[in-house]
Amino acid sequence: MHASTLVTITLGLFGHRVITSEQTETQHPFGKSNEDAAPPSFYRDNGALEQFIEDTLRKWKTPGLAVAIVEGTSTWTKGFGWARQHGHNNNSTPVTPYSLFYTGSTTKSFTAAAMSQLVDNDAKFPHVQWDTPISSLIRDDFVLSDPWATEHITIRDALSHRTGYPPHDLVSWSDPEAATRGLRNLPMSAEPRAKYQYSNQLVTAVGYLITRLYYPGETFRRWPGLLAYVFRDKLWYPMGMVFTYLSTQFPDSDSSQRYPAALADELWYHNDSDSYVVVPHSAHAGHEGAGMVISCVADYAKYLRYMMSSSSDQKGPISAAGKAAMKAPHTAMGTSSFPPFTGPVYYGMGWAGGVLEGTEFWFHNGQMREHRTEMWMFPSKQFGVAIMTNAHTPAIEIVLWRILYDYFDVPQSRRLDMGQMARERMAASRRGLETCLDRLYPRSIPPLPRPLPLAAYAGVYDHVGYGNITLSLQCGDEARKEYPAATPAHPTVERGCLLRGSGPLEFEGKSFHVDFEHVTGDYWIAWLFVDAYAPPGSGLTKRPQLCLRVQFRTGPDGDVEAFGADFRLEGEHGPLVWYENRKSI
Repeated sequence: MHASTLVTITLGLFGHRVITSEQTETQHPFGKSNEDAAPPSFYRDNGALEQFIEDTLRKWKTPGLAVAIVEGTSTWTKGFGWARQHGHNNNSTPVTPYSLFYTGSTTKSFTAAAMSQLVDNDAKFPHVQWDTPISSLIRDDFVLSDPWATEHITIRDALSHRTGYPPHDLVSWSDPEAATRGLRNLPMSAEPRAKYQYSNQLVTAVGYLITRLYYPGETFRRWPGLLAYVFRDKLWYPMGMVFTYLSTQFPDSDSSQRYPAALADELWYHNDSDSYVVVPHSAHAGHEGAGMVISCVADYAKYLRYMMSSSSDQKGPISAAGKAAMKAPHTAMGTSSFPPFTGPVYYGMGWAGGVLEGTEFWFHNGQMREHRTEMWMFPSKQFGVAIMTNAHTPAIEIVLWRILYDYFDVPQSRRLDMGQMARERMAASRRGLETCLDRLYPRSIPPLPRPLPLAAYAGVYDHVGYGNITLSLQCGDEARKEYPAATPAHPTVERGCLLRGSGPLEFEGKSFHVDFEHVTGDYWIAWLFVDAYAPPGSGLTKRPQLCLRVQFRTGPDGDVEAFGADFRLEGEHGPLVWYENRKSI
């Protein structure tokens, strides 16, 4: 759930519903697509689009993808590829419009919509407005690291990412209350309302606020996951979204007799073994208001249609005023225009917006581990697109922009080559890893030796906001493993052991470890490896995802007192997160 620029703008991350026998008649059988037969009107040959999607999936090693196109009063949906692989006998569950995916940061639009209902309810919640300071509503819970920010940050500020907080996305919380109360221990990096900084943490706090307002007292503690019931009863069911859930209360994904489709596998393509790695699902309750929704394109088509309905239509769960507030520009995501958009893109509350081909649009995308979602709408055209996939590849952007370009009949000469742009980004990422050492630590003088043996750095280190991290010696196969030739990581090995850090932190919702490579004196590089990306059968993750600056600090007695790591991810010259050695506390 991070923000970047260009057409790959990424925003961003997460109910239980008992199916009765009366409800099953309206459900679609497991594995059936129920696709609309009529193709979108702007395609003379719909087979060309379907062939393009199938070719794109093959080319970019993408197992499955589902598409919904809303055009006027028509909706076209179709699934491609497979959602789940069963064993090694090529038995698979196909993707259908009802296949379920984590939809990541698109969850934020539902959090904003639920808050709009509270703002509209002057009879019961007259004290809740968009510009109400959050601390005035949950004073004990909402304490920030800056006193002025604590008193003045509003609901609007939090939902439009202008609080002064950087992402802090490696931090993981057990529940929304812990996430909200943990903000006091996370540093700000900008003045409030001065710049756009995407923050899952602050939107999580708004989701927590919603449950506290609806369920005061101790109810929210006795019944965890109450936000799921708010979303279900006040938003999803009224919009006909009966196959949408909050993952903190999602049932076993194999309950095919009770649910229309299994939750699609999360898949990582492993280049070395030419195979897919299944990344385990995990319900991150600590981010439920920011990115924990599970849904399907069939339901998101209903959502887009409802959000595009006339502003004069007061029917449904979200008022015209609520829709307008969510779509209004609150924070500029940049100051310049970039292709293919006209003018800058801005963030509202749960939706970002801009102008494409002379037409105003709103969108949000999401990523939760390997699942990705795109939802775009052009209300003046009554045109919208929702796409979901079960692998983190460029296929979703390539398909999205083919559909958008075709709809607006953009000449080939003006179409950006999304595949080439993706290859350039991937090449830049590889170069970033390959040049990491020289870039982070330009060498103008001979390196200094390590002041201490490797074992002296081992121990448990604590940070009040980021939790603890354990540094330990890993010996044997891990220290002897051979890295791919294209991988620049060379962790320092001493007497057959390397130094490894592990803890409760997560990278894009997945556990990781860091292996340390000494550079000079007290300065090191930490190579970040995602544990779930190990190739089948080996258990050894060989390709790093990031390289990070690390510095150790020793005390007057010669023992290690602390180490700082670039876990804030605010740029290669940003501040470090400093952990104190428990032995020195």
